[in-house]
Amino acid sequence: MTSRLHREGREFKSLWAHYTKKEEQSVANKEIKKESKGAGGLFIPAGIFIGMGVGFLINNLPAGMFIGMGCGFVVFALTILFKKK
Repeated sequence: MTSRLHREGREFKSLWAHYTKKEEQSVANKEIKKESKGAGGLFIPAGIFIGMGVGFLINNLPAGMFIGMGCGFVVFALTILFKKK
């Protein structure tokens, strides 16, 4: 017969191994998520600046900025969708 302490020690080791394995997986997933964003996030400020330029040309700066920001978000979403595949 195994003692109670021995059994609890095995259970603790098993739980600890499971916990550390989950930690390693979550760290790896975070690194993958950071890599997946990459340069795609640059489309948002680029869209804003292009929108500012268009807004200055048509004498409606706020509308140009919002249109540019919207286009930047759309292109950013498309890059994320195509990178996942």
